[in-house]
This record gives sequence, structure tokens and C-alpha cells, in this order.
Amino acid sequence: MSKTITSLIAGLLLSVCVSTHVYAQNYGGHKITYRPTEVMSSDEIDNEVNHFEADKWYQLVDEDGKLLVQYRDLSYDYGTNGLILKLVEPSSGCPINYSLWSIKATDDGRSGKNFVFVNKETNMELEYGHVKAYTQEGLENGLYDYPYRSFLGGCTQNWAWYTTDKQVDDFDFAPLYSYFSNQDSVLVLQKNNDYGYNELQAWKYSKTEAGDAMANIIGDIIKVKPILAGGIILNAKTVNQMVDFQYTNNWGAESLPKDKNLQFDATVKPTVASPLLTNQFIAVENDDSYFPSINSADALLGLESGDAYQYVRLQVPGERDREGDYETYSTLYVSTEYFPNSSKDLKLDLMEGDLDASNMPDDITGLTPKAWIARSLFKFTYYPSQDSLVIEPMNALQKNAPSGQWVNAQYAFNSTNNDMAAIWAANGVAAPEHNDTYGPVVLRLAYLTDKTSVLTAKNAELDGGYELPGSLQTRFFFKNRDFDYLTRTTLPEGIYFIKSADNGKNVVANLAGRMMFDAPEDDQNYDDMPATMWVVKHTGCGDRSTVAIYNREYAFDYNTLFEGETPSVDLRRYYDRDYYWDICRDTVPVFEGQLYKDKDGNIFLINENYTGFEYNSCSSCSLWMLDHLHNYNFIPVTDNEALTSEHHGYKHLDPASLLYTKYRLNYNLFANGNLYLNVVDNTFMPIESQSTTYELEIAPEDFKATNYEFGYGAGVAGLPQLSRTAYVLKVSDKNLIDNDKMYIALVEEFGKTAYYQPMSRDDIEAGKGKLGVFYLKADQRKDDDKCYILIDIFNNKMNCDECECPECPENPDDNGPYPASLTLRNTPAPDPGDCDDCEEYEKCYIPKYSYAFNGWRQAHCIDGIGKLSITKLDKEAEDRSSAFAVITDDRPLYMDLGEEGKTINLSRARGAGKEFLYEDSNNAVNVPGAKDEFNFLGLTAEMIKPGENSTTAIYADYVVKSTDRMPQYLLVVRPDSVADGKWCNTHGYNPGCEHEGDYNGYLAGSFLINLTDSVKGGTNMLNNPDAYKWQSYTRLGFVDGVHQVDADGEYLYILKNGKKLADLRTKDGVLDPRDLYNEELFEKKPVDGLHKNYAFSLRYTDDDHKDFLLESNLDGVSQIASFKGAWVKIHNGVPVLAEFTVENGNHEDDDKNMQELINQSQIFNLEDTDDFATSNDEVSTSTISVVAGTGSISIRNAGGKMIVVSNVLGQPLVNQTVTSDNATIPVPQGVVIVSVEGEKAVKAIVK
Repeated sequence: MSKTITSLIAGLLLSVCVSTHVYAQNYGGHKITYRPTEVMSSDEIDNEVNHFEADKWYQLVDEDGKLLVQYRDLSYDYGTNGLILKLVEPSSGCPINYSLWSIKATDDGRSGKNFVFVNKETNMELEYGHVKAYTQEGLENGLYDYPYRSFLGGCTQNWAWYTTDKQVDDFDFAPLYSYFSNQDSVLVLQKNNDYGYNELQAWKYSKTEAGDAMANIIGDIIKVKPILAGGIILNAKTVNQMVDFQYTNNWGAESLPKDKNLQFDATVKPTVASPLLTNQFIAVENDDSYFPSINSADALLGLESGDAYQYVRLQVPGERDREGDYETYSTLYVSTEYFPNSSKDLKLDLMEGDLDASNMPDDITGLTPKAWIARSLFKFTYYPSQDSLVIEPMNALQKNAPSGQWVNAQYAFNSTNNDMAAIWAANGVAAPEHNDTYGPVVLRLAYLTDKTSVLTAKNAELDGGYELPGSLQTRFFFKNRDFDYLTRTTLPEGIYFIKSADNGKNVVANLAGRMMFDAPEDDQNYDDMPATMWVVKHTGCGDRSTVAIYNREYAFDYNTLFEGETPSVDLRRYYDRDYYWDICRDTVPVFEGQLYKDKDGNIFLINENYTGFEYNSCSSCSLWMLDHLHNYNFIPVTDNEALTSEHHGYKHLDPASLLYTKYRLNYNLFANGNLYLNVVDNTFMPIESQSTTYELEIAPEDFKATNYEFGYGAGVAGLPQLSRTAYVLKVSDKNLIDNDKMYIALVEEFGKTAYYQPMSRDDIEAGKGKLGVFYLKADQRKDDDKCYILIDIFNNKMNCDECECPECPENPDDNGPYPASLTLRNTPAPDPGDCDDCEEYEKCYIPKYSYAFNGWRQAHCIDGIGKLSITKLDKEAEDRSSAFAVITDDRPLYMDLGEEGKTINLSRARGAGKEFLYEDSNNAVNVPGAKDEFNFLGLTAEMIKPGENSTTAIYADYVVKSTDRMPQYLLVVRPDSVADGKWCNTHGYNPGCEHEGDYNGYLAGSFLINLTDSVKGGTNMLNNPDAYKWQSYTRLGFVDGVHQVDADGEYLYILKNGKKLADLRTKDGVLDPRDLYNEELFEKKPVDGLHKNYAFSLRYTDDDHKDFLLESNLDGVSQIASFKGAWVKIHNGVPVLAEFTVENGNHEDDDKNMQELINQSQIFNLEDTDDFATSNDEVSTSTISVVAGTGSISIRNAGGKMIVVSNVLGQPLVNQTVTSDNATIPVPQGVVIVSVEGEKAVKAIVK
């Protein structure tokens, strides 16, 4: 009678637990085939332990007798082939490999232990992340999506469980938990009461919530203890599968694919070769065609009814076909022959074909066919914790040892009839009693001599002190049953290109945000396109962290925004008759989960529900998924602009530069690289001409397309938030001053292809066309220049069935969609009502006509006819887009005189002659009320000397802080340049004494200013502001000052209260530096490159770059290249400012005033001159005069006095006593300092 074997290992019970139940689908994404899941765990759960061993696998059982199992979730809605923990009944839906854990204990540094659990099937640790653990507060506040499930993955692998890994008593039930955040919080495992199926959830509690020793939550935490898994009897299929390791052929359990095989191995191999270890087998079920009366009990063979089904036979196949089938084979059996020189150990041997009556030995008295066939039948019991096989033959009977004859050969010697002597003594009818003092009958190792060992069939040892499988003197196991594991991996957070290793193409999003495979053309560089890049963000932690992958440009599935050609209703805000788009949407990754790496280093994903953009086969499936069937290479983006620029992917222009910068649009066409978008016959065509330039203006504010934030990745690995700005394109001025205000507009005529043409704002407002509002999206390269697609974001079509629009025709079918003009944009601002975050509300809603979230159409050149038309955004990879290099026009708007400064004459044409600007110190034009003591800017005719001691020469002193775009100059007469030197407060300039310090040089003189401040009462250098006007126009004049650049900046120091420079010069002819900082003497004015009343620029009027306007400043309106400001004009012979000022001081910009500001402003020319910008040819010092000449100076009334002449560096040029009262002394050209004995030093400029 069959008995339970209790003597093989203490506490271990054999249990048949092989189920035909398939635990779960065995195929995952990426064409991954998981191992079979047909061998269920034994229901033996009382094999307790008191210590852990590194080479054993354990099961974890809870207080309800359920096993802790790791399994793959394959459900479509929520599964990503992620791993879940579950408590399940043994032998019922409990695949053995998923229930086995290796357990490693390490010291925790606090007199306790940390435990790490690794699952045998997945090689995955029992691992969670506290960042994804549930909290009661989170559930109550709806922070989690249903169903509430915890997938494995995170940073917590070390679990507190027991304080020791070895003790006297067996381990009892204990909770698993892990403290984190400096022991302030704890992570625990609880049953998932919401989703069912005995799943486990990871929960976290604060130390306060948990209480001391987790007393407040201890009842909710699962508690487990370790056990050794019970033995499992295998059938032929599970033997062939090597316990859920490999698959049999799908048409039969007794057939393995040709590339699969079944082999056995042993830890201690016999010295004599055994067919069990040297052959490849196929396990075959025992059936009644092979074993007669298989269902019947047979006491002589030790079988109860049905027991024979537990045995299998092992065949060594002959030649196998391509499916693995075979026709010839040999069968393993327990031979009736002993090993040589042995009186008790039987050999294992192979019989060609089956064992049957035809090959049954005829010299064994009493042998029956069933007893003979039983010698080829074996029962396999698998012990999972030891990964060990116990193989029991149905019959290993041998000769009677004392007589050497066969006795009772109709009996079977096996684990039931395990007493050989009792069989020999049996009466031939009844079964012998089972003898508990003998071990089971097994295949085992036996020693013929100390050095000779064999595999035989006999009783296992019971008194050798060996644990299983020591009782076999070896351990049998499946050969080559080495588990291959998926290699989990992660990527550093950052931005990547994703390229398929299968087709070599990149995963990209097209202009509409639809995912596809594409490859860059020769004129494309994916570094320029955020839509080709993917942001990887960690969703877990550790070196195998799960990730979420997002497109850099498209933060969610933009494909869901469109119904045909217009955004779908799920983007609309049902508010105020659908006037607004709701653009605030949750970001959606194209993949979220675990990444894997193959042997070649390629990355793949196995998420079965990620059918992907290429293989999607259902209309309801999202295309916003990374395809799981491909292998991928993730290539880090290294382009600096992509990593650091917030404007990456789109043309961004400095708003301050838009006023003065012109552009050409160079059409990127391989067949002809010289095509530019030009105005031709009132439309736009790419032709070989550069006649049309464009100005760009920022889109009207109501489009909400200025610095519009988009994309994903801000803050991930330092990535900036992306933003883009839309522009309207205006056809440039005919010259550098006039403003024609012609814009690119889209015209849609019935029955014709839509096209863009130049159009005035008035015509656009009248509905004759739609204003083009464009993003400039990088798409191509032309040499080193980026080329941009014009993405139009203005859709002025509103169907009448979508809104209540009073302008719409009653029957929209009569006239088509209503072509709304700019007046459509009178949409009221959305009223947030009472809101906590009104700014966020305002950010979420944009007018319905604005497609700032991505774009409406792309401008497209129809190459055949040369027109600029439109086409949709959603194109295929092979479709070409029209792109333009945005070339900055090289036309300078301002004259550049160089940075060294120069002396010039400023003139205007007067008939055939010229008139020159100069310093008028005599009120030559007899302006009533002009101040005699103040020098104004005057105008004198050519060949007419302004005065006895005056010239028309003016020195242009460069403003260091000005820019190349608008160079500025201070216009000076009587320039007095003093070089850097040394200074002593006691000894003066360049004294050569020990007290000297650095002296900062400067340019002194009389500086031209416009007198707006004086007119307005700002500076009030003199009383009576009307004295600075001429017939209601503001005049310009000269004031003494000092231009100096120091470490803090650039400044003009203007003398106050009628003071003169001559009054402040020291004996060395220079200024005391302390005087410049005396606020009672000087007013300090910044010179910073911006428009100032004392800084002038020369604004060109045309491309000849000769004529210019002398541009000054009008506070509040002057800008670089603006059409507002102040220019010098000649009004009735007097230089004044051409500006229009009303009573409130505002500067107007209507047609009349523009004519005043531009057309009446004086056009000037200039020429270099050798004259000096000075009127001090004769300088007096008391009764002595110094007259500067050409190459000499004349000194009068100084006879008998010592004369010292030096240059501005203090180097002596002359040192002599003159004997005449009219002495002429030769000196070099330039500024010299003349010191007469007993007199104050003076400067003179020698020609």
C-alpha cells in the first residue's frame, strides 16, 4: 500500500501538486515568451526553519496559510507586465517558481538584521519605493488613480523582519517593514482590499501614525514566516519542461522541440558512467497501452489504484525531425544485472524500444510482464527549496542474495515494498509490510570500493546523518536548467534620441504631434528639433529605476486634439459659447514602466498593452505609445542649444531688435539654392531675387502666443522650460524710414487654392484676408543656417453650428464658413469668477481662433506655380515641408564713424552749395530772446566763416557703451583730451612724487545737447525756458562738460550754474579729479548707449548710405530704428528738433505727425576735415596771449619770461626764455600746454 514518506527528510511531506491549470498567459510584449507556469506549489506549509542557507529557496507563508507570490500582471487596462505581490492558496494558482525566494540577511547597524528577498522566477527583489506608497490622506483626497495597485520597483530592498538569521526555535510569523527618512516614516505591506485577488499594497506611515513598535498599524500589516517548499511529484510533461523551465511542443506533452532536451546531472558524479547522466531523454507518460491494468491496484507491485499514473518512462530518442519527433528510441530501465564484482548493486541500462513481453528475460522464474515493464517506470519528486530530484523506480528487485537465485520475481521492490528480505520471504500472494527502518527505494550513488562509485537503485540511507539529498550520497538535478533573466535597466534622467535598432530610424513626432518612424534627410539635423527628442524621467529609484518617457515638444497625445482638421471637443472649454480652448492638460508619457536590455545592449520594453504607433490595430487604441516590438537605442542629446535654450526648436528674436532688423526668407530647395520669397504680382513667390525683405512683429497679445510654454522636461536634468513666440510678417519699408504696414495675409477664394499675399491692416480688418500669425519652427538646414517652417496659428473659420455668431449667415451652406477677420478677436477675456488661482485660470484658456498650442496650418510653396499656399500639419514621414532660412539683412540703419572719434563737418545741401552746422556764439540768426551767454547750434553757408575765432568743425566722440547696431557720438567743440596719468592732490598732474596715484583721462569741451529738458523745466540750466525755443520748436546748444569712462561706467559731467572749464583747470592745464564729483559744480549724466539728449546717432535714409538724419532723443518714445523720436531739422534757418508735442507732452504717430517727423527732418551729409573743432586760436592769460598757428605758437607780451611747452603726457617740448614780445616758437601738431612764467597754464591746438 502506498505510504507517505516521512523518513527522507525530517518534516518534509511529499505532495502531488502538478496542475493542468495554466497560471497566466505565458507570452508578453516584445515577443517575450515567459517560462511555463504549470507546476503548482505543494500544499505542505509546515516545513518550518530556524536558520537561512544561501543555497536554498524558501517560501513565505502568512497566518492564513497563503503563500507570498510574485507574479506578472498582464491585464490590458492596468498591466504593463509589471510585477505584483499576491497571497495565494498553495497548489491553487501558485506556480512554484514564483513562490520561491532566496533570503539574505545582513547587519542593519543597530543590533538587528536587514533581509533581502529575491524571487526565483523573475530574479527581482521584493522591492518598493516609498514615493509611490499609499497613505490614508492620499486616498481620502483622491490623489491616486483607481485601481489602487502597487507594482514592484523602487529603492526599498532591505526589510526588517527578525533580529537574527539563526536561532534555536523555528521562526514565527513576523511583519516586513522598512523605516526611511531618518527613521521618521515606515514602509509596510498590507492587503489590497479595494482591488481584491489578495494583492498587496505598499503603504507608508509617519512614525507618529504608526506608533511605538507600529502598535497602531500592526493589525493591518501582513506577517509571514519562512518555510521549505514541499516535494512535488512530476508528470512526463513537467519533467520534460524541467519544472516550468522550457516548453514542450504544443501538440503533446511527450514531445520537445528539436533544440530542446532533457538531461540530468548530479553534484557527486559516479566514477562509472551511467546512462542516466550521459543521455538526452524524452519523458513519456505511463498509460494502459504500455502498462497493463494501469488503473488497478496491485499489492505485489506496491500500487494502489491510480498510483501507476505517477510514474513516467525515459526514452533516449533516435534521429529527430525538425519538429523534434522521432520513431526509434531506447528506454532507461533498472537492469537485472549487477555491476561487475558486485553482489548487490544493479546497473541502469538502456533497452532498444519498450520493455515488453518480447524482451522479458526468460531465465527469471516468476517474472511477469507488469513486473518487467515496471523496471522502466520512475516517479520523479522535485524538492524546490533544494532544487533536487528524487527518482524512485517502480521496480528494482534483484536476486536473492543468499541463494543467488531469483525469488518472487512477480513482486516489485520500491518505496512502498521497501524491504527486500521481506519480498524474498513473501508467500507470493500478499504484499510485504513497509519497513520504516529502511529508506525509500531511489536512484542513488553507491560505492563498490572506496574509489569506485556507481549509480544504482536501492534504499536511501537513513542513518548516515545526511539531510536530503545527502541520503542519496549525491543530489540529482536537471542539467542546463540555468534560468535566463530579463536584464532590467534604466537610463539617467535626461533627453535622448530614440532609434530603432531594427530599422535604423528615429522615433519622432510629426508637426501634428503624431508618432512615427523617420530618418533625417541630408538637409536636416535632428539637433534642431525637440519633436525628435525624448525626455526620460525616473519614476522609481535605484540602478534599475522605472521610467516615464515623454516627447520633448509634445507633452501629451496631440492626435486626440483633432477631429479631422479641427481640434476636437475634448479640448474645448464649454464656456461662453465655446470661445476658448482649454490647453491645461495632464502630460502623457509614451511609455511608463521598466526598461530592459538585451545581450547587444539594445533597450526594449515588454509592456504588452503598448501596441504602439506602428502596429496599432484597433480604432480605440491610443497611438501615443512607444512600440513594444522594437529594440531601441537611446542616444543622449549633446547639442548645447537643445540642453540649455528655452527657445530650442523655434526661431526667437530679441524683441528689442525687431524694430531695426530686416530679414530675407531664403527658400530651401536643393534644385536651386538662390530662391528668396519675394512679392511678385501681389503674391509671394520664391524667385532668384532679394528685392523683398521682411520685418517681424510679435503676434497680437490676444493670441497668447508670446513666450508660450510648451513641451515636457522642465527641471529634468537641468532642462529649461521650452517657450516659443509667434510673429506676424510685414513687408519691409521701401526705404529705411517710411513704414508701409503691409502684412502677409491668407486669401481664400471660392473654388481656388488658398494663398498668401501682401495686404494692409485696413484690408485685413475689412475681411479681405486673414492675418498670417506664424511660429517659425526649425525643420531643415542650409549649410550652417537653420531653415524654418512657417506654422500659421490663426484659424479665423468658425462654423455656425459651433457658436452663436450674429455675423453668421442663417444658412452656412450658402456661403461656406464665415471668414472672420481680426474683429473676430474681440472675444472677451474668460471670467474666472471666484478662483483661488486666477493666474492659472487665465493661463489655461486661449481664444478659439488661436492655435497657439501647436498650430493650424503650415505655409507651403507650390513649386509648380510658385505660390505660397497652405497645407495641413499631419503629414507622413516622406512628405516635404517648405522651409526658409531667415537671413538677417545686412543694411545698416546708422552710420558708423569708428570708435576712435574724428573731426567732421555736418552739412546739408542748399541748391548747388552746402550749409554747415556750427557753434553759434553770436546769435547770428538774430533769434529774439536768445541768451547771449549761451551758444546754440547754428547754420552757416559754405565759404562763410562763422566767426573770427570759430570753425564749422565738430569732433565726434564715440560712446563706448553704444552698439554696432546704433553707434552713438557726443558732438563736441573745443575738445580737450587728457590722457591717463598720475595725480597728486598736492603736486598736481604727473608730478613724479611718492604721493601720486592713478589719474583717469577724459575728453573735455563744449557738448551739443538738445534742450528738451530745459524747455520742460527739467535741468533748468538757465531760467526762462522759452529762451531755448524757436517758433515753438526746441533748439540745440552747447554746454561745457567732461566725457569720462571709469570702472563704474560711462558718464558726461555737465558744468552747472554758468561755470566754465577754464575756471577749473589747474596749473597743469587739467581738471582736479575731485571737482568732477562735486555735485555743486557738475551734473553727472549716464552715457549708456540709449537715447539721450546729449548723445546723437546718424540714421541712414536709404541704401546709398550717404544721407542721414541726425537723431536725438524724445523721452519715453525714442528707440533704435523707431518711427517715433526726435531728429534735427532746419526751421527758418535755425536747427531745431522735428517732433510733435501736444499739451500733455505725448508724442503722436498719426499721418500728419509722421510727415513732420520724417519728411521734414533735415537730411545731412558729413565730411572729414583737418580743421580743429575749436574757436580758441588765440588764448589769453592776463595781458599775455598765446596764438596757435600751423606748426607753431606765437606768444605776445611775454618778453624776458620763461616759456615751457609740453604735450598732454607732460613731456617737455620747449623750455626757453623769450626776448621778444612777439615770439614764434615751432612745436608739433596737436594739443600742447603752454606755461608762461608767473601765469596760469593754457592749452592750445596746433594745426
